[in-house]
Amino acid sequence: MRVNVTYSVELGEVLELTKELLSEAHKNLNNLTEKFLEIDKELQDENEKKAASAIEDCRKLAGVFDHHLFDCQNILAGYQKTLLQIQKMDDPRNGDDVAS
Repeated sequence: MRVNVTYSVELGEVLELTKELLSEAHKNLNNLTEKFLEIDKELQDENEKKAASAIEDCRKLAGVFDHHLFDCQNILAGYQKTLLQIQKMDDPRNGDDVAS
């Protein structure tokens, strides 16, 4: 069962964290590719039972890969939103003075 957790990091650490998660996703993608080749081999050997098992493993790995990408996407969306908020706070046109 997957559970979403939330934790905070310094703003300057967000991109590094995302890079680390993408590195994990890349490792997972490599495992997925290896498993895919295993499926092909088992089908060439006409071993449908092992091929079916490898397909199931491949689908699980694909799900993990998708979750890594989803997490990275959400982190970067939050990062971009935070940067926009900072820009708005730093914009002198957002002062409390109201021109008549």
